[in-house]
Formats: sequence, C-alpha cells, structure tokens
Amino acid sequence: MAILRRFLRARSWQPYPAQEQFQNAMNWRLKHDVTNLYATFDSEEFESAKRFYPRWTGRRDKVC
Repeated sequence: MAILRRFLRARSWQPYPAQEQFQNAMNWRLKHDVTNLYATFDSEEFESAKRFYPRWTGRRDKVC
C-alpha cells in the first residue's frame, strides 16, 4: 500500500499517470534484474561504494 501512495503522491494523486510511472519503474527493474543484483551483490563492495555514494544527503540545506 505504501508503494502505491508514493507513486500517487508523485503524480499529484492522479491514478492514470501514477499507474504509468509505476509500470515504467517495474519494467526498468525487470530489464536490469534489480532483484537479482541485490541478492548477489558483494557486501564488501557495497561498503566501499558507500564512501563514494552516500545515502540520505538530500534536504540538509533547507532553511526554515
């Protein structure tokens, strides 16, 4: 349910554009075999990559 809300919110709560975006995302995941990539990714390589590609870096410079 949360994933559906995410796509609906991204498309201003319009169901048809949200459905199209969701379908495009799922097709991309299948094309690039993302599920298998997560299952077989080397943990040491992942830890070293985090130094170059940090996560959760957005919205830190927002002034209230």
